[in-house]
Amino acid sequence: WMRNSLKFPILSLVARDILAMQVSSVASESAFSTSGRMLDPHRSCLTHYMIEVLMCTEQWLKCEIHFNEKGVSTIEQMLSDVV
Repeated sequence: WMRNSLKFPILSLVARDILAMQVSSVASESAFSTSGRMLDPHRSCLTHYMIEVLMCTEQWLKCEIHFNEKGVSTIEQMLSDVV
């Protein structure tokens, strides 16, 4: 996008913001591991609640739950029911 930034200035800014990859020193497999290391306060700043939310979301995605088939019209409605 840098090469075409003069031709498409706004699109290049959007692409830079959206398509940017964050560099991480932690391998992605160990970053999302549920083997107990995720709860280590020195390795993660996630709260217990957020870890539970992420783990539930992962299971829902693996099971391919279709919210509309279960009577839940939106994700916002589902989250408001949980909270």
